[in-house]
Amino acid sequence: MLRLFLTLNVLIISALILFMLTLNKLPDALFSMTDVDSIEYRISHGTFHLLEKEIQGLSPDAMVAKVSDYQRSFGPLFDILSMQDLNFLSTEEMQRLKQGLTVTHEREDLAPPPRDQHATGNMVSTNSTDKDEKEEAPTLHYRRILNTQLAWQLPFDLDVSVDNLTTTVTGHYFYRGSFQLIRNTLKGKPEEQWQPIIRTMQTHFEIPLSLKLLENLDTTNENWQPLQAGKIVNLTQTQRVATVVQLIENSPYYVQSGPVTIPWNMFYMGYILFGILVLLFSSAIFIAVAPLWHNLSKLREATHLFGKGKFATRVKYSQLSSTAPISAAFNTMAERLETTMHAQKELTTAVSHELRTPVARMRFSLDMLEDSDNTSDRQRYINNLNIDIEEMDALLEELLTYARFDQHDAHLNIQSIKIEPWFNNSVEQLTRLQGDKELSSATQQIDDEDITTIDPALMRRVLNNLVQNALRYAEERVLVTLIKSPSGHYELHVSDDGDGIPESEYERLFGAFTMLEASRNKKQQGFGMGLAIAKRIIEKHQGSINISKSSLGGAEFTITWPI
Repeated sequence: MLRLFLTLNVLIISALILFMLTLNKLPDALFSMTDVDSIEYRISHGTFHLLEKEIQGLSPDAMVAKVSDYQRSFGPLFDILSMQDLNFLSTEEMQRLKQGLTVTHEREDLAPPPRDQHATGNMVSTNSTDKDEKEEAPTLHYRRILNTQLAWQLPFDLDVSVDNLTTTVTGHYFYRGSFQLIRNTLKGKPEEQWQPIIRTMQTHFEIPLSLKLLENLDTTNENWQPLQAGKIVNLTQTQRVATVVQLIENSPYYVQSGPVTIPWNMFYMGYILFGILVLLFSSAIFIAVAPLWHNLSKLREATHLFGKGKFATRVKYSQLSSTAPISAAFNTMAERLETTMHAQKELTTAVSHELRTPVARMRFSLDMLEDSDNTSDRQRYINNLNIDIEEMDALLEELLTYARFDQHDAHLNIQSIKIEPWFNNSVEQLTRLQGDKELSSATQQIDDEDITTIDPALMRRVLNNLVQNALRYAEERVLVTLIKSPSGHYELHVSDDGDGIPESEYERLFGAFTMLEASRNKKQQGFGMGLAIAKRIIEKHQGSINISKSSLGGAEFTITWPI
């Protein structure tokens, strides 16, 4: 869970950093989806035409004076520059300029002009009142003056401002200068000629240009009073359209530029940026959650197959996966269940096999008992039946004991006892079974006060089983040794000098109903459950039991359990 949390946070922080690093480039990239240069060209084309007419036939000094005059309207950045002074333009921009096209360029080396206060309505809108806010580089339009090596430098302060996700259009200096040119053109002309003059201008403007009567304007409009005061206003109520107007002083007319529709990607800039940020965050979350979902899907499929009885199903997973603990737990559970089911299947088969022999003998004895009239023969058959029943009873007892210790919640009578007296007493009780074999015992590193925590009766049963097997297969000698290991556990070794056990049989002998098929089996009796039960008893004591080659020449069984 912690790994998933950290991964998710790293991805979200990375997405936020990526957004902040590319924030300055995103608007340009979005604007590139629309031909912004074409929009700006359409708006400024008519203004350049009127400027050309203003300086037509003027001397250089008169041109300078005219520029100074119009700087009051267009702002201090308005100027006429020599083509040689435009070295800040790129080669491609200079080529376009020489072809008579309009070039838009941001001058990082120039300070932006002060904010214009001669406009109102939607035209008056700023993003912040913070005086310390970093000003953007001014956007300027350049266009070559026909048949000269001079070029106009025209401030183009048309902008899209986003305030609380509401877009407004600003263009104070540009519109003020453009309207000044229009008024100068109409100045001195009779009013009845104004409409034809405006229609002629319209042919050079790429945006609608018209002359309208002030009396037709709705006086309830909130921009009525600013318009009467001579300010530039935007009459359009919808934010995506700019309709910029200004009153012609001492006349009943006002000039209207527009309506101009703002491209969708400029208008919805705030929404687009917000959407990109959300997309980055959601992508980060998806990248973090997708592997988790994939791993959970694999786990779900594995449980589905497991439920259908395909117990060999396992979940493949990476150790770095957040679901690694769950997948590992599932695989462990699946392995244990598969082992249990396999063991139960083998146990059922083995029980059936073990029961078949005594049942067959009992059926034979019953058949003979029915056919026999001889008293001694009938008694013999009855005795055989009793022997077979006792054998079946012993088998059932072994099965119940095995099943008891095969359960995870098997109850043990755990006690803390002194280990040396328990060991000596257990070995002494086995001496009556040694017959002509030598049974000896020894201890190493054992003190009189050493304590062990075990179920004394069950551990004695294990020892009895191992010693009896050793006496059965030993040639002459059996050795039982108890050792206290420095590593913090006890070891009980039972060795014999018999023929030994093939190494390939070590693990198999601990299965239920398992007996040797080799020469050790010639004296074998029982059902082959002793070692299986012994192993489970030792495992309940958090210990282990192993087979190895004895130093006496036969087999050696070693039991290990914690102190």
